[in-house]
Amino acid sequence: MEYPRGESRMEAGERGGFDSLWRFPDNDSGIEALSFKRLDDRTIQVKMGWRGRDVQFRAGYQMWTEEKLDLGHEILQDHAFAYAWTSGNTLVIRHYLLNTAYVKTYTLSFEGGKVRLTVTQNVVIPGAEAGVEVESR
Repeated sequence: MEYPRGESRMEAGERGGFDSLWRFPDNDSGIEALSFKRLDDRTIQVKMGWRGRDVQFRAGYQMWTEEKLDLGHEILQDHAFAYAWTSGNTLVIRHYLLNTAYVKTYTLSFEGGKVRLTVTQNVVIPGAEAGVEVESR
């Protein structure tokens, strides 16, 4: 498993981006909304409106945090998340589905009062999106 690479665990962008609830138009990833909170100097909490559910997880700065999440598949509930700031306004979160080869990357660019979300994954699972790019409303 490879961590997201970045120079910083905290950035000035957190001041604006972490105090907001970001809503997104309909998109193939199913992400309806995102909000962020810093838990400590190496961990953030992400709250996600996803396909009509509220999903919450922690992500570690260049370290994996493991979560048990029900994302619609009763067997595949073990997940891990890591993050890094790759620039002053770009946050990268990597999502690893434990015991599989599946890795999803969320790239969030905060700029001009909006956030651009790009979602990519290394394996296309039937019924899942291949890649998404969407801007908050």
